[in-house]
Amino acid sequence: MMKFLIDVCLGVLIEKKLSESFNYDFKNIRDIDSQMEDTNILKIAYNEKRIIITSDKDFGELIFKNKMKHHGILLLKFDDLPFNNRVDAIINILKNYNKYLDNNFCVYHNNKLRIKKL
Repeated sequence: MMKFLIDVCLGVLIEKKLSESFNYDFKNIRDIDSQMEDTNILKIAYNEKRIIITSDKDFGELIFKNKMKHHGILLLKFDDLPFNNRVDAIINILKNYNKYLDNNFCVYHNNKLRIKKL
């Protein structure tokens, strides 16, 4: 079963919608510590073998520049996309591209998913 760690920046409604839509193991940072630093989020995700879902681009720097260990990042750049479209985009990614998320750095932007294999 795939395991995910959802960053607080996505919001409670997206957290709820994902949990309702999938039988994956979701864990929310909000339930642990909503003020948690990104380095600690990465450590938890790595130790628990979870893929981080976030819209915080700082994770890219932590992985590429600081070489922090991870099990995958899904970075969502939504710009001004309405809420329902955001949920639909995430659901589409998790349904159709889930096999590419593990151990990779994936960026969703402008209706496209880019996958950087690490």
